[in-house]
Amino acid sequence: MRALCHSSVLVVALGALASGCFVEVHSRDRCDDSAPCGWGRYCAYEEGDACGRDGALGWCRDTPDACPAIYGPVCGCDGRTYGNECEANAGGTNVEHGGECAQSLCGGLVGYVCPTTQWCDHPEGSACGAADQTGVCRDRPDACIEIYAPVCGCDGRTHANECSAEAAGTDVAYSGRCSS
Repeated sequence: MRALCHSSVLVVALGALASGCFVEVHSRDRCDDSAPCGWGRYCAYEEGDACGRDGALGWCRDTPDACPAIYGPVCGCDGRTYGNECEANAGGTNVEHGGECAQSLCGGLVGYVCPTTQWCDHPEGSACGAADQTGVCRDRPDACIEIYAPVCGCDGRTHANECSAEAAGTDVAYSGRCSS
């Protein structure tokens, strides 16, 4: 009967093999959505691997501490536009493609819905997308200032301020408390 040994250190693994143990070695440098790299690192995929969406594995790389101030926009695997590849990597993501990310449309006749981490920003004066006006998906704010300047959201609820409405996932219909 052979003993079962676990190790990710090559020297220990070789010693374990010499003693007759079955060795299971896991590389901590491979990554994908189910096995992220951890703090201070990002998953770097080979060009053409579609940010790992087709089951491709990437390699864990350290995030850069500083980036050159050269503007060459890229679209990150997180769907955000960065000033250059280094800035995307510093933000903890790989580059999906060169150039800016396409803006996601929302609302309109088809009724496109933003992901839950975003809100639909309708054009000013469009009455929350009435008459089939489309908006653009924007990231929800992580934090808002605590100033009470009530607004009525497109969700029909009164919010403490514009930022609070956006954090709740809605655009502002008008300033002031909702009527009714």
